[in-house]
Amino acid sequence: GLIAHLQIPVLKAAMVDKRFFSKEGHPARLLLNTIADACLGWQAHGDCEEDPLYIEIDSLVKHVLAAADGSPDVFQQALDDFKSYLELERRKADIITKRVLDAQGGKEAAEMARSAVDKLLKDKLTSRPVPDALRTLMEDGWSKVLYLRYMQQGEGSDAWEEAVKVVDNLLWSVEPVQGAEHRERLLAELPPVLEQLRNGLNQIGYNPFDLKAQLQQLEAVHLERLKKVVPAGQSAAEPQAEAASAVDEADQ
Repeated sequence: GLIAHLQIPVLKAAMVDKRFFSKEGHPARLLLNTIADACLGWQAHGDCEEDPLYIEIDSLVKHVLAAADGSPDVFQQALDDFKSYLELERRKADIITKRVLDAQGGKEAAEMARSAVDKLLKDKLTSRPVPDALRTLMEDGWSKVLYLRYMQQGEGSDAWEEAVKVVDNLLWSVEPVQGAEHRERLLAELPPVLEQLRNGLNQIGYNPFDLKAQLQQLEAVHLERLKKVVPAGQSAAEPQAEAASAVDEADQ
């Protein structure tokens, strides 16, 4: 609803700048994308009027509505302010997470958790070829999710096992696709796995801009795998109808 209030200011910007729809770097477009990215995985709890992210976006939208005259400057200022807010929130999340972990286990428990996470990821990421985008997501982001769940609920907990299963499922998702049955399973099981990944990383305050870029790179890997599907009894030199169909399904 808040984003919808920006329709008129964005329309004014599009009328002033005829390159608006072809210029991806226009501040108005960047602002809309940044707001949408920041809301990935967000859920309202109770009264929205008391939710920090909602309050920030509401204030931003009101400012743009009051000041917008079609020039990009208003959008650029709002974009800069919102990015600063997101970075501040990320730092706060890092501090809170560290305090929770330190309070629950102390240095010795934290070292045990780091060791367990490092060993797990090392074993799994060195056992097969892993695309760079997925490796970065695992080492820079998902390692913190594993660490947090280890500290909060323990290595044998359901939460830990679910986080480990996400690693296994993502590694499976980038393996070469063998036949139509494999492809259909990938198309069916990939969306919920990616949703688990996104939600877990949002919970630890993972940078939304990095997350978007890395998910786009990972999507390219998945599409490449789908294009190279070779069903049983069909040679790789035959027409690519199956691969094209798989790509269409993945886009949906």
